[in-house]
Amino acid sequence: MAREPYHKEFIPKSSMLPKTILEYRTAETLQLPSKELEELCQEFQLEELTLSKVQAVERAIRSQSASRIWFKQRAGRIPASKPKQVLKTKSQQPSKSLIKAICYPEIYRFTTAATRYLGFELG
Repeated sequence: MAREPYHKEFIPKSSMLPKTILEYRTAETLQLPSKELEELCQEFQLEELTLSKVQAVERAIRSQSASRIWFKQRAGRIPASKPKQVLKTKSQQPSKSLIKAICYPEIYRFTTAATRYLGFELG
C-alpha cells in the first residue's frame, strides 16, 4: 500500500486541496487591533497553486453547487457575475453585501423561485 501507484489511494483528498481564504482566519487574527490587521492584510499572499492542486480542486467540485468544497474554494474569489459590482464599489467604504457574497458564498448565495428546479437550488 505504501508503494507506487497504490499509496495515492490513501492520501486524504482534503490534503491535496489548496488552503481556502477562510482557513487563514484564526483566533489570533480576530484579536488583532484594526491597524495591525490592516497591515497583515496588505502583506497577505495566498499559497501558490500548482497544477496538481488545480486538478484536485477540479475533481472535487465537479458537482459544483451541490458540493461544500465548491463553496469553500470560491470564498474570497470574485465570480464572473460580480466584476462590475467590485469595480463600482468604493474601496474606502465597500458594499457589505458584496463583501459577504464574495467571502461567504455558501451563506449568501442568490436564490429565487426562478432559480429553484425540482428541489435543487442553483447558484
